[in-house]
Amino acid sequence: MALQFKKGNRNMKFALTSGAIIVGGVFLILKSYPHVKAALFSKGTSTTVSEADDSTPVELNKEDSEDEVVPELILNESLVNIELMSEDELKKWLSEKEINPPSDASHSNLVSLVKSIQETST
Repeated sequence: MALQFKKGNRNMKFALTSGAIIVGGVFLILKSYPHVKAALFSKGTSTTVSEADDSTPVELNKEDSEDEVVPELILNESLVNIELMSEDELKKWLSEKEINPPSDASHSNLVSLVKSIQETST
């Protein structure tokens, strides 16, 4: 005599097998693509993914900070008010950038020229 399963038992095995395949597939997708997981779970919360990442502390090694060189010129430009510089200082700054301003340029023209150069260089 052959072993016969009850019809309800076969449907339950099919449902359990299908469920296990679906759960396993979702698990593999979420492990392979973590950004999908972050996007799915951020929909239900009020914070976005970028806001949640900003609160994590960042550790810097001494080696990492030595590799990054910050030009002194950018730091000096942000600390100096250009409008307070004299015409000679503005012309000197422009000559360092290898730009020859017109000899009859006014102070306000030089200031606007330096500001436009700084905006385009950053």
